[in-house]
Amino acid sequence: MIEDNHIHHCGAIHDFCPAMNVGLCDGTFVRHNLFEDLPHQAIAVGNANFGRNYFEYNHIRRVAMITNDTGAIHTWMEDQADPERDGNISRYNFIEGSQGFRINADGSREEFMHSFGIYIDNNSSNCLVYGNIIAGTSVGICVHSGKNNIIENNILYNCTNVLLNFVYVVDIEPGLYRGNVFRRNIACPRNASVPVIQAVRYSPDLLAESDENLLFPLEGTEPLFRITYEKPLEQLQ
Repeated sequence: MIEDNHIHHCGAIHDFCPAMNVGLCDGTFVRHNLFEDLPHQAIAVGNANFGRNYFEYNHIRRVAMITNDTGAIHTWMEDQADPERDGNISRYNFIEGSQGFRINADGSREEFMHSFGIYIDNNSSNCLVYGNIIAGTSVGICVHSGKNNIIENNILYNCTNVLLNFVYVVDIEPGLYRGNVFRRNIACPRNASVPVIQAVRYSPDLLAESDENLLFPLEGTEPLFRITYEKPLEQLQ
């Protein structure tokens, strides 16, 4: 059990350094911690063939200040041999300000890009994301190629690019990237041009359920439900 810590200003020597790394373990509780002012992730989770860990009641703010393609809570399951193992549980966390940052080729600074409040990465499956408040991030929640993840009763507020993003970048074993659930969430994008749900490489089985969500933008009129379609899923398997 890891609780009641204040972890801040990590990464003084190496930017790509998570504040906390939880790997190769089962049944670990990370709760009631304050993470702030971090260049990269607050909590990095890689459980390979191990089981379920719990991340709850943490306050995470001002993270991914120097890096991108990361999340305040970032999980992955890169061993594809056992996609049926238990997923992790992220519940009742308050995440504010996972912004993402990079320097472009012309030297310009780009902020609020490709950084996520909760990143269910690299085949992560059977995860529960429940009762979290995610505010002021580039992307609220991202699911990368996993299946049977339940995203329920969360508040996604003032995200700049997309609230819930599904992405399928690398080849995976058949049977993943399906069966996910998005229900009873409150989704408030910054304005009506920000999509509530976006899918890169769409599959008709990607969402098993998307219902009872309250959707409205902070500015503008109607929220968008947009699918970004790159190529048929069958071409990648």
